[in-house]
Amino acid sequence: MSQKSFKYFIVALVLSGIALLQTVSPAVQAQTPDPTAEQAVQTAWELAKASATYRYYSEIEQTAYPAPRLSSAGQRPTIDIIQLDGLYDQVDEKLELTMWNTAEANTPSEAIEIRVDGTEAKGRRGHNGQWEMLGTVNDFFAPGGDPLGFLSGATNIQYDSTTDYHFGTSSTQNPKSKIQNLYAFD
Repeated sequence: MSQKSFKYFIVALVLSGIALLQTVSPAVQAQTPDPTAEQAVQTAWELAKASATYRYYSEIEQTAYPAPRLSSAGQRPTIDIIQLDGLYDQVDEKLELTMWNTAEANTPSEAIEIRVDGTEAKGRRGHNGQWEMLGTVNDFFAPGGDPLGFLSGATNIQYDSTTDYHFGTSSTQNPKSKIQNLYAFD
């Protein structure tokens, strides 16, 4: 697995944790009138740790700006759209992650796949690719193998924005909505 692919994996894993927090945060708001951003993130992390298994899907837009140098004057930022699909099973100690950059691979069949089973991690590129050992879980996650463990070091947690999604708006479906709160931190 190339270093670029590994960097995408790390970015994707962090952002998947944030996406999970976004999914759990409406329940947090219903329980507490006005929690601080730090309390909301902490509660969401605790709820995620209490959950045995969850699936996730995220689409991440990442913008990379050229370094501020004379030689990069006039260069435009690079925009990558990374899609993630996966499963985390805490009881069986399994993690599955399929990740692809839509600029490089239009379908998940060309994606990077990562599987962690217990303490072993394997990866491959594309559904027909050969699985390769990537190392142990400790090479990927910290602390203690918790995919959301990076939150233990989060500081300056701030509320960023709210997104409201509406589903089933046709006359034959019951309309549903989902509210996600986004948080930023150092």
